[in-house]
Amino acid sequence: VKHIQGIPMSEVYSGHVVALLLEMLKAYDESTPKRKDILDAAVKIADWMRAEDTSTPKEVLTLNYYQAIKRSRKFTEDEMAELLAIIESGTDKSDILAGVYLLLDNQIAASIYYKRMDEKLKELFRSYPIFHFWKESGAENLMLADMH
Repeated sequence: VKHIQGIPMSEVYSGHVVALLLEMLKAYDESTPKRKDILDAAVKIADWMRAEDTSTPKEVLTLNYYQAIKRSRKFTEDEMAELLAIIESGTDKSDILAGVYLLLDNQIAASIYYKRMDEKLKELFRSYPIFHFWKESGAENLMLADMH
């Protein structure tokens, strides 16, 4: 983590660190037993990015941080308020809104925004580690809805 944080932030570096962070979350999800060291490092990197990264949209940095946090504990009221602020910001990005609703355990709203995505974005969204929070019954319904 210190080595990653030791390199000056730039637009190119930001993209690489976001990709690394997402791969770390996937690795954590796939680990058995759960590799808390990977998750702890991901939380530190995501928190650092929220403070240092000016290239990545703020809502993406927020989602990445909170999806790491959600893997280890429940959100505080202030953290939930920060996620709700993304919804209230008026963003029309269906992937961001679906992600927020997944983190807030609102499967129905997440599904509504997922259905608004084009096919390419749906496929990309399913590859993101945030999709880990999709409830199985919801995922089955999604796949069926995509077939019709």
